[in-house]
Amino acid sequence: MNRVRVVAISAVVLGVAVVAGTQFQKSQEIAALGEASQSVAQAPEPEVRAETSVASLVSVADSEPVNDLQVEARAADVAQDSAPQAQVSTPQASSTEDSNTPAAPLTSASILPAVELAARDADAAETPRDTQAALNDDMGEGGDATDMASTDTALPVSEIDEDLSAELAACAVWLVVTPAEGAMLEASVYAPCDRDARVQVEHAGLTFDTQIDQDGQLMLMVPALIDDATLNVTFPDGRVQSDSTFVEELDQIERVALQWEGPATLLLHAYEFGAEFGANGHIHAGNPQEPNVEDHGFLTVLGDPELADGHMVQVYSFPSGQSSRSGSVTLEIEAPVTAASCGRPLVAESIEMRGDAAARTRAIHLDMPDCDGTGGFVVLPGVLPPLQIAALR
Repeated sequence: MNRVRVVAISAVVLGVAVVAGTQFQKSQEIAALGEASQSVAQAPEPEVRAETSVASLVSVADSEPVNDLQVEARAADVAQDSAPQAQVSTPQASSTEDSNTPAAPLTSASILPAVELAARDADAAETPRDTQAALNDDMGEGGDATDMASTDTALPVSEIDEDLSAELAACAVWLVVTPAEGAMLEASVYAPCDRDARVQVEHAGLTFDTQIDQDGQLMLMVPALIDDATLNVTFPDGRVQSDSTFVEELDQIERVALQWEGPATLLLHAYEFGAEFGANGHIHAGNPQEPNVEDHGFLTVLGDPELADGHMVQVYSFPSGQSSRSGSVTLEIEAPVTAASCGRPLVAESIEMRGDAAARTRAIHLDMPDCDGTGGFVVLPGVLPPLQIAALR
């Protein structure tokens, strides 16, 4: 009879334990689903579930005498049945782990719904914007991170001393080039800190050396060789000052330039319409004429003969578009025999501009006579072709 009672009590206890375990599991699942929308639910410790089951067994056993060994055995079975539920949720921890955040010790695990994972991703995506907004608030409205960095790293600029600034302004070089009558370039140079300085002037292949006067000024009239004209002035220290202008009606000028380098001296002669030596139509350095004189050309002499080995230029110009006469202008080159030129070769260059045709250059080589003390001149007729002038109709 006692055996029957023990077996019956055991069956009752076992049934109660199974029912209690089932109801506890359902209540835990309902609680987990209710808390999932707010935060990650913490799974109950297996030991707690085991203790609850043992407590249920004990409460049932109080009404009927049960062997202690049997109760402990059944409690252990119930605890073993509930333990795997904690192991099932363990892999879910790795799916929500941030690769940039160190892993914390795992004390509990929960199964997170997909809705909560999406909310977490959205929060993470919004983090950089919040950070940038906070940075903009720190810098003020309209602030910029680049501006903040540039402000912090900007080096102070020391102000230039007023005396030094005034001295630099006083030593500036001014060059003004404007067109003038006869297709000429009128150039004005002002260099107050370069008084008596030797300078080289260049325009479209035409080169000569000259000197700034004691007041720091230099006035030049240079024949234009191209209509879009630029004049360059080079100083001894390599500084270059330039200015440009446009020259109109350059195609109405016949122009021949002769240039060479000292110490030799060359002279360009033009005989207009059959003029004899020394006549009014004989244009040379001693009779250069002025631009825009009717039916006459004019000669421009450029360069300073006092400068050692300086570049020199002589340019003959005739306004063919304004002449009332027809005919030719004969050109000759004359080379005085001096102690500086005798017994050595002489090299020169001509630049010929005829009407609207492109300018043409010609190299000229001359062997000067020996130095016998007799002096004289070497005349080179026919080296330069004559200019053909047609009268206006």
